[in-house]
Amino acid sequence: MSDNWIALIPQNVDSAVTDDQLNEAASLFQDIAPEAEEITVINQSKLRLFDCGGNLERIVCPHCAGDIELEWWRDQVEAGYEEGDDDSENDGESFNLVELELPCCHKHSDLSMLSYSWDQGFSRWGIDVMNPDIGELTAEQASKFESVLGCPIKVIYQHI
Repeated sequence: MSDNWIALIPQNVDSAVTDDQLNEAASLFQDIAPEAEEITVINQSKLRLFDCGGNLERIVCPHCAGDIELEWWRDQVEAGYEEGDDDSENDGESFNLVELELPCCHKHSDLSMLSYSWDQGFSRWGIDVMNPDIGELTAEQASKFESVLGCPIKVIYQHI
């Protein structure tokens, strides 16, 4: 059996949010997806990747619009992860986002600047909803989340 998640994260990696905003967004998600198996609020000091799982179709360079090989990208993601202190669920593994030389045009970028189809991204905070059973969020719903969270968001649809 497969599972699906919807994650909400900021478009800007460095956007900040309060616990109250995250809890309000989680409550809004509960109203939108009452059959969801689990709604998780993530607010940690370390950066993590919110990926789209099996939905990932293509990665594109922001400079030359060339395709980035999935194997190269996976190697960079693997190299960027650091194991952290397991004493706290919020401070486990983290991602070190560094500027890299891209294989297509040899210009520099970090992984958050690449274009992903389906969307994914990096953040210290987010809302993660398991098996929400609602399909895709509407533009109106996404706008409500942006209002609650106080910043533009990425909506990530993960399939595993």
